[in-house]
Amino acid sequence: MLAGADLVVKAALPAAFVHERSTGWAAASVGLLAVALLVACLPSRLLALAAGVLAGGIAGNLASAATHHGAVPNPFVGGDVAFNLADCFVLAGLLLGIVAAMRLAVRFRHLLPQHTIPVRIARFVLRAR
Repeated sequence: MLAGADLVVKAALPAAFVHERSTGWAAASVGLLAVALLVACLPSRLLALAAGVLAGGIAGNLASAATHHGAVPNPFVGGDVAFNLADCFVLAGLLLGIVAAMRLAVRFRHLLPQHTIPVRIARFVLRAR
C-alpha cells in the first residue's frame, strides 16, 4: 500500500531530479527487503509496523527503478536535497525500527548477556555516582 502511494505520487508530480540506481543498489535493496520481512516475525507489533513501513519504501523505490530503467524520480526538493515519498517511508521505518528494537530489548532484557564490556562499564558508572 505504501509502495503504491509512492508510485502514485511519482506519477502525479513532475520529477525535479532523477537519481540513477545501480544493480548493486537493487541487490542490496532486495536483501534489506528480505531482512525487513524477517524482522516482522519478531514478537513486537511496533517492530512489525516499522518493518512494514521500511519494506513499503524499499519496494516503492525498487518498483520505480524497475519501471524507469534504473532511475528513481524525486519530485520533492528541500534545499539541496531531492527525495521522494519512498525515501520518507524508508527513513520513518528505520527510525521507528530503532525505537521498537530498544523497546524490545527492554522488554526482554532478562535474556540479554549480563557480562559484556558495555554492561560492566554501565554498572561501574552507576556505582560511581
